[in-house]
Amino acid sequence: MSNKEKYLSIYLYVFGLASIFLITTIPFIWGDLLLWHPRNTPTEIMIAGIYFAMGVVMVLTAKKPSNQKSFIDFLILANLVHALIMIITARNIYQIIFDVIPIGLMGLIPLIVYPWRRRNFFRVL
Repeated sequence: MSNKEKYLSIYLYVFGLASIFLITTIPFIWGDLLLWHPRNTPTEIMIAGIYFAMGVVMVLTAKKPSNQKSFIDFLILANLVHALIMIITARNIYQIIFDVIPIGLMGLIPLIVYPWRRRNFFRVL
């Protein structure tokens, strides 16, 4: 396993656990403090469920990231697009700090430590 793949593995494990235990609890525990207003509880719960599932797969993928290149490509694209949409719709600095930056990092970090030469999604374009 190369150094970049080790870093990617660490990222997948740490951010996977963060997705499972932090992001998914935001609507239920931290909602009034961290979520945008007006609240939209069904959408918040749906997004929490998506990030829970993504977190579980991230932890499982951390063991051997080279076997899951397509998932890692999805992780990069989904989080960068999510962050881009969020920054366009952000209304204040708190939304940028607590929402946009963490989601952006979830897409940017694996992009920086990507251990393979070409990303799978570039083959399609």
